[in-house]
Amino acid sequence: MLAALVGAPGIGGAAQEASPVASLVTGCSTGPATPVATLQTVNEEIAVELDRLFACLAVHDWESVAGFVAIPRGRANPFSALAELDATGLFLVETSLDSLTMRSTGPSGASVDLAWRVGSQVRSDRWTFQRRDGQWRITAVGPGVPQFDGTIVGIAGRIGLDGVELPWGELANPGGVELLLEVAPDAPVNALLLMFPHDACARAGPSRLTAVLEFGDDRATLSLDAPDDGAYALAVVSVDEPLSRASICATPAAVLTMTS
Repeated sequence: MLAALVGAPGIGGAAQEASPVASLVTGCSTGPATPVATLQTVNEEIAVELDRLFACLAVHDWESVAGFVAIPRGRANPFSALAELDATGLFLVETSLDSLTMRSTGPSGASVDLAWRVGSQVRSDRWTFQRRDGQWRITAVGPGVPQFDGTIVGIAGRIGLDGVELPWGELANPGGVELLLEVAPDAPVNALLLMFPHDACARAGPSRLTAVLEFGDDRATLSLDAPDDGAYALAVVSVDEPLSRASICATPAAVLTMTS
């Protein structure tokens, strides 16, 4: 998986050099990393771990995904949120990796910038890795270097006590969309922003999850790449308790309609 993706251009970004080790690893698997010999070895090991992780995400093997992560459940852990959203039966959770850039490496730690996707969402994250019990584990997920260029429609909005507030509810021919959301002081503290088809709760089967975003105390940016036409719900859901279909569908949501 990663052998193709690491060497591919990111979203408007330059191509990254593929790791020769990554091409030797396929499928969802876990296990201790090989001993560190050089910094190049660290780069190769991280590439292999990411290959394994995204293979596990692709088949929804959430137990194995959890083995790559050393972050408490909550808004700082997007992986636990994806697992819970998948378990609700409300959503189809689709993820993929576009590109990665190694920022810094050492015998026991590394920092990586990634462009990856959840549904129509383009995420630019910086993941921190630490070696624990012989295996590289993700210990922090934060904002990375934005890699989304081209034509983008920007919408300024707000996350407050009552959820998402937008200045308008319809976009025509959006292409790329970026929601620039101010986080108000009264906004829920331990919560996530979800975006999904507006009629998802009325459907018998699951709908494709459009986006999921952790947000802090100041601002949140949600980037979308050519979302399908339709009406979308934007809901701020608490993660104080495990996510469920009932809790998500009971949450008030803003509606954003996109047409081509």
